[in-house]
Amino acid sequence: MTDYKEFIFKNLYRLDGYRAYFPQNNLTFNNPGFEEAQLKVLIVRLSPFPNIRESITHHFLFQEARRALPDAYIDYAFFPNPKNIPLFIDNNIPFFLGIQSLRSISDFDLVLVSNSFNLELFNLPYLFLNSGIAAFKKERLKARAPVIVMGGSNALMAQCAISPEGDSFVDALFFGEGEGAVGKIVSIINEKKDCPK
Repeated sequence: MTDYKEFIFKNLYRLDGYRAYFPQNNLTFNNPGFEEAQLKVLIVRLSPFPNIRESITHHFLFQEARRALPDAYIDYAFFPNPKNIPLFIDNNIPFFLGIQSLRSISDFDLVLVSNSFNLELFNLPYLFLNSGIAAFKKERLKARAPVIVMGGSNALMAQCAISPEGDSFVDALFFGEGEGAVGKIVSIINEKKDCPK
C-alpha cells in the first residue's frame, strides 16, 4: 500500500484545485483509521471536481455506503484537473486518488463508479492505465484487486464498458443512483472480501 501524502503536500502549490484535498481527516467523513477499517470504499467520479462540484451523486453513494457499514473507510476520487495531468504522469501519481486517504484505487476493497454521461466513459480506462490494476474483469479475477461497480444516470448507455466477448471494465452495473442497491452491494462485498476469488 502506498499513500501519496508526501507528494501531494510538497506539491500543493503546483496543483490546480488543491482545495479538493482539504481538510485532511475531515470529520464529516466519519472515517476510522484506514488500516483499521472494516471495508475500504472509494467513490469515483469520472470528471474533474470543478465540473461536478454541484452534483450530489457521490454524496448519495456515500450515505448509502455509510448506512450499510458504519465502520467502513469511505473516500472520494475525481478525475484530475487537466492542468494536473502532466504532473501526475511525470511523478507516477495515480489519476484516481482518494482525496482523504491520498491512496490509489488498488488499496480499496470496493470502487463505486458514478457515470453521469457518455463522454465520461472515455475516462474509465484511466482508472486502470496508471493504477497497476488490469482493465478487464477476467484479468482482475486472477489478482487481488478491488471490486468495481458502476452506476449513475448513464449506466443504461454503458455498453462500451463491455467487450463483444463478454468481458468488461467493471465487475457489475447498477442502474440509476442505486437507491437501496448500493447498501446491499457494500454489505455483500464486506461479507465476501476475505473469500478466495
